[in-house]
Amino acid sequence: MARRLLMFDSASEYILRHDDPCRFYYWPIIGRLYRRRLEICLDFLPGGGKVLEIGFGSGISFPSLGQLYSEIHGADLHSDCPSVTSCFTQRGIQVNLVNASVMDLPYADD
Repeated sequence: MARRLLMFDSASEYILRHDDPCRFYYWPIIGRLYRRRLEICLDFLPGGGKVLEIGFGSGISFPSLGQLYSEIHGADLHSDCPSVTSCFTQRGIQVNLVNASVMDLPYADD
């Protein structure tokens, strides 16, 4: 069954950088294409224990990932990790976020 992307009511509820494409997910026509792209990815995820999202940005996928996984981890070079964490914690979604490069992740293999 195809999964729907769970999102906040508006883009302004996320912690956004000036270059964050989050607002496009809310546009009438283009938004459907952006949402569908993530929904296709969600369909491939098995769910379960832990998930790591590389380049999480504003965390637009976190509400959906929170339905599938018991632990959400994220690495992003430029996001404001404390502010993004607070945004989701206030909504009951626990995330563990770090500023890191995909080439130098602070996680053990596997």
